[in-house]
Amino acid sequence: MSINCVKLRFGEAEVKVAGSHDDLAEVAFELLQRMSKLHPIMNQHSVDFSCENDNLDSISSNDSSESNVTVHNSYSGTSVQQMARHRNCNTGSQLALVACEYLHFVKRNTIFSRKEILSAMRDSVTFYKDSDSGNLTKILKKLVDDKKILNRSKDKYCLSNKTVKSSEKYLVDIR
Repeated sequence: MSINCVKLRFGEAEVKVAGSHDDLAEVAFELLQRMSKLHPIMNQHSVDFSCENDNLDSISSNDSSESNVTVHNSYSGTSVQQMARHRNCNTGSQLALVACEYLHFVKRNTIFSRKEILSAMRDSVTFYKDSDSGNLTKILKKLVDDKKILNRSKDKYCLSNKTVKSSEKYLVDIR
């Protein structure tokens, strides 16, 4: 009897499931559905997964290849520009917050640098102003003071839990 192995990834969580061919697909799908219920955003989107190796019979316990089941990020095609338009950004502070939300939800980065935030802001060509770059220190300080983002270390930031929860609500409508 061959043992099959499937690796399931959901955000930062990763689980390897091994078993016989008959049981593996059912167990993996059930586990993936349960994992999706742990995250509020995924509750509102269908769970989609694909296997890199559809022929599970070719995987044996002596084989080093694995079948990868990956949850597709439902916001993967979303741009900073779309998010900024959806948020009706009028200020550099609003655009910086949208850039942080983009890095968190679309790029799946929980911590991001000042450089990454500025780069994401620049990707929103309609909303970005040259003055935003010069005012970035002041903009980020305001977002930290307003508890929208947290300063994790020198020039490293993340969204606050409150911001993540409020952002999830408006992001549902973006698609």
